[in-house]
Amino acid sequence: MPRLLFLTIFCFVLLITKLQGQYKLDITLNDSTKISGEFRWTQDKLTQTSTKKIYKYRDISEFIQYGENFTNHFHIIRYKRNRKNKTYRFALGYKVYSGQKIELYHAYFGVDRIDYKVKNKYNSNTEIFARKRNEKYVYSLQILDGIGTVGIMKRLEEFFTDCPRIITLVKKGMINKMKTLQIVSQYEVVCPEPF
Repeated sequence: MPRLLFLTIFCFVLLITKLQGQYKLDITLNDSTKISGEFRWTQDKLTQTSTKKIYKYRDISEFIQYGENFTNHFHIIRYKRNRKNKTYRFALGYKVYSGQKIELYHAYFGVDRIDYKVKNKYNSNTEIFARKRNEKYVYSLQILDGIGTVGIMKRLEEFFTDCPRIITLVKKGMINKMKTLQIVSQYEVVCPEPF
């Protein structure tokens, strides 16, 4: 009897371990192909459990995760420290702002799962990444608890090269350089010309 109990517990633990990290997802590849099913989620790839086919973040445009009581819509974003960098990293991006010219994302680097509903609104206490609609890469424009204040003007000047007026407003103190959403909102108003 103890042997049967041990075997039952062992099988249960094995089953739970096997199921851990599996998610129902709808993924969209860069070529617009859509794939639905159960996937194992590891740091920079999704593996379809039925076919064992691996999809790396570089091949994925976005995916929707269906949890027990939640749904998350992630975008695969390419992050560069600054425009001059030749290298970039992939991350999960969760869109928190979508303007006419700019999108803002919260980013998750190196995660192998998110088992909760991600908040889909702007949070000034979380690093924010911005991308102009016609660009491929996102850039950090956020300052957290004083971290990132050195060089913030340089990052803003590099990002808003198409709108010197917004930089002038920030330099004159009319827009606080610490308020990313305020800067982006004003950019949409001050520099409304389309791409």
